[in-house]
Amino acid sequence: MGEIIGVVSGKGGVGKTTVTACLGAALSHAGHRVLLCDGDFGLRDLDLVLGVADEIIYDALDASEDKEYTDDAIVSIAENLDFLPASQSARWEDIGRKKYKKLVRRLCDVYDYILIDAPAGIGKGIESILDLVSRCIVVTHPLWVSLRNGARMIQVCQEHNIRDFAIVFNAVPVDGEDIDLYDMLEVLRAEYVGAMIPYDEDILTYTQDGH
Repeated sequence: MGEIIGVVSGKGGVGKTTVTACLGAALSHAGHRVLLCDGDFGLRDLDLVLGVADEIIYDALDASEDKEYTDDAIVSIAENLDFLPASQSARWEDIGRKKYKKLVRRLCDVYDYILIDAPAGIGKGIESILDLVSRCIVVTHPLWVSLRNGARMIQVCQEHNIRDFAIVFNAVPVDGEDIDLYDMLEVLRAEYVGAMIPYDEDILTYTQDGH
């Protein structure tokens, strides 16, 4: 039985999709079977970062409505690494959320890790995803507006009885002169830091080019 991990954020544009793709690649290189799920129905973009936008014929909505489409909806990215795209035409409010959760739980028998790139903010989508996951990675920027929204997302996780979460500080300035980790953790009311990722323009270039 695989583990389902939600990659979440209170604010959009903090690098959640990039973190999902890179973490999935790292786990697959380590020999784990990994499925990346785009959980942002109506606004998917993980397919662009992975460079497979032109390969999508079926998606998670098709597979959740009819399990016969599951294999066709899953796109192979690399050895041990697969991708399940969200629907671009349907929103979370429009889909059968129970069917989606049943689909993902069924796929746990096939993969060691399922990483769900959740929609930013709060709403029906994130609530459905939090009902699925066993832990969360909360991605934020070292900026006060992102930190405040990250703190709210942590509250939402706790409201769904998810106590196992790690903070990822993304796009941290290399010099770090204005970064006070303890102040940021106090705003977030969090203790565990999963990673501090330095700002790197090459990462932006690679993800925009689908690499």
